[in-house]
Amino acid sequence: MDASLRRLKTDYIDLYQLHWPERSTNIFQLFDYQYELDEDATPILETLEALNALVRSGRVPHIGLSNETPWGLARFLHYAETRGLARMISIQNPYNLLKLDFENGLAEMALRTSGIARLFAACDGYR
Repeated sequence: MDASLRRLKTDYIDLYQLHWPERSTNIFQLFDYQYELDEDATPILETLEALNALVRSGRVPHIGLSNETPWGLARFLHYAETRGLARMISIQNPYNLLKLDFENGLAEMALRTSGIARLFAACDGYR
């Protein structure tokens, strides 16, 4: 993080978003999700603890997710609430006329979970 901040010539990054889930998950509109044991994947709790340290240091005021599933978002929010860790404030998943996955679960999560901003990755899919 320190090296990135130096290269960017700044003291902090406004919003640090995770780009992809590290665990085995159903991405790219696969309709037959095949679970794979991902023993090498970093657990969500460990990831959130590392992000929490960045938030507490003041170098990253806000954290968010990209390309995440409803289950993943729920786990991040659960750990934030039960362990007093930094809370995700945004989710940015692809959204357009051909990719409406956000509507299946994530829309309800964003609406019912106060403070989760919806960011759309497609210019033709804004709501």
